[in-house]
Amino acid sequence: MLQADRRVVVSHVGSLVRPPAMIPYLEKIRDKEPYDEAAFENCLTDSVAEAVRLQAEAGIDVVSDGEYGKSVNWAFYVHRRLSGLTWRPYTAEEARDPTIAVIGGRDREAFPEFYGEYDARVLANARAAGRAIVTGAITYTGTAELQRDIANLKAGLAKVKGVTGFLPVVAPASALPNAKTSTTAMRRRFCSASPRRSGPSIAPSSMPASTCRWTTRSSRTSTKRWCHR
Repeated sequence: MLQADRRVVVSHVGSLVRPPAMIPYLEKIRDKEPYDEAAFENCLTDSVAEAVRLQAEAGIDVVSDGEYGKSVNWAFYVHRRLSGLTWRPYTAEEARDPTIAVIGGRDREAFPEFYGEYDARVLANARAAGRAIVTGAITYTGTAELQRDIANLKAGLAKVKGVTGFLPVVAPASALPNAKTSTTAMRRRFCSASPRRSGPSIAPSSMPASTCRWTTRSSRTSTKRWCHR
């Protein structure tokens, strides 16, 4: 890790906007349509390198891969990397639960224009996935994708100087917000990204975010109860 010498070491966490070259591939992946996998992998490698370069040029000291390897979104990508899960549509009762929407509450009240667009483009896909049902042992099956993401970030880092890197990962409560089971297989994802120049970063606990984003004027007690249900 870089050491600050009378200045603040700058980093960030978050999914960066995908470049135009990636969009056609991501749309086909989302819609489960055939696509040129080799061409996508080359595009992904080049896109990560460009993201690393742009972050370095902007003055970021600890850069990420932009989460470009997460083909669905920053949270639900891991569904494709776990075994033991199947999906069903929400029941009428579940659909009325405001937490099913994943993001709601105070952010939604404060920024209605943004959420109008977000709901149409992103949240609809998340809700369409339905509810996760555990049908077998939950194991991590995404080792190949993980190693690819590590390799792409390291390749991007090799082309710039003066920065280090990390791979953001999703917390279990965000990846499977409605599954009533432990996702200990996620620990493998948290601990695997440990090359010399890059390392894992575990997303913060969902509890503070739940207070502001997932609930509407909720108390700390009710938020804690939701997080531990």
